[in-house]
Amino acid sequence: MPSKAEGHCPPMPRILLFSGKGGVGKTTIAAATGLAAASTGRRVLVLSLDLAHSLSDAFGLERSLFDHGEGRPTPINENLEIQEIDVQQEVEHRWHDSGNVFSLLLAATGIQDAMAEDLVLMPGMEDLITLLYLNQHAGEDNYDLIVIDCPPTGDSLRFISMPKTLEWYVRKRYGVTPGHDSEIRSDAMAGGLVDMYRGLAGVDALLQDPAQTSVRLVSAPERMVVRETQRAFMYFSLYGLVTDRIIVNRILPEAAGLSSWRRTQAAVIREMEELFAPVPISKIPFYGEEMVGVERLNELAKNLYGSSDPAAPGPSRPPFQLEVDRGRPVITVPVPFTSRSDLTLHREDRHVIVRIGSFKRHLPLPRELVHAPVKSAKIQDGVLRILFEIPDKTRESDQVTPK
Repeated sequence: MPSKAEGHCPPMPRILLFSGKGGVGKTTIAAATGLAAASTGRRVLVLSLDLAHSLSDAFGLERSLFDHGEGRPTPINENLEIQEIDVQQEVEHRWHDSGNVFSLLLAATGIQDAMAEDLVLMPGMEDLITLLYLNQHAGEDNYDLIVIDCPPTGDSLRFISMPKTLEWYVRKRYGVTPGHDSEIRSDAMAGGLVDMYRGLAGVDALLQDPAQTSVRLVSAPERMVVRETQRAFMYFSLYGLVTDRIIVNRILPEAAGLSSWRRTQAAVIREMEELFAPVPISKIPFYGEEMVGVERLNELAKNLYGSSDPAAPGPSRPPFQLEVDRGRPVITVPVPFTSRSDLTLHREDRHVIVRIGSFKRHLPLPRELVHAPVKSAKIQDGVLRILFEIPDKTRESDQVTPK
């Protein structure tokens, strides 16, 4: 375990999520960021969420092809550790009851027990295990910074939506709301759910707190990659996470020749600066060799961060707000690069559900808006504004307080 650095005793660690299209260099940049932050005296963990782990390869560790350190934190230096989670081992040993929940759910559909056990490692189980670890690390005060090397964009979004998905299932299946998990009956399936539910308590708020958590999107100066970066930026905003930096990787230097390609890259970068303003854009050149090992990663980190603090949050705006407009309550949610025709919106219980493309977010309503009908919804300057109509008798009894 890294030693505790003097002067760095935050109650909760800072969290950086590195995401983007597959193959753009997320793992290398996450590793370099971890090294740079550890050099400031912080206790740092770089945590790999990608099932195809390559974090140890980025640091040049001499391991066998499928050795991931038994899924435990591995020291790189005095202040830095890396962890590549072994999902199979975690389900079999540490989270056996949680794995049984999925087996029981599958068996209930008619799948034979042996097959149900094999299918426990369905897509999403690695997200759940990583979230449980993240919440555990955050509560133990062993690290000042946790850097998460996320899988490609779509899987990253599944990861951040997992807490709400589990909450939705528990609420629907057992009629239980957060803070009342003791009401769940104590059969085998529910017992495992309680463990997961309690293990994830508070992780949603942690991920959505811009003072604690930031997303850093790794991109490339290619229009197809930029389009995916825009979608990722919008979806992370929808889920309440703040992107504080866009990193454009593998920019061709003048010495490389290829003048036409360099002009195209320059045009794409100018477009990105306009699209994502005021979010800062960092530029990393194309290197003539692999950026593997501590020495090369330190070189990359110096190009990326210079003398600035690699863990410092960038500019952000609140991901979810309640305002009052001419006496009527308005919920605002950032949805950049989106038009009104791209989204659907409807009410369910105590939530407004916003769906854009294949993803949706449940927006919890404050008590005074639970029975208030939606009067209108529009997108203005990249922000969804949901206007509610408060009946006169409700206005007299409930005071809507902006947040």
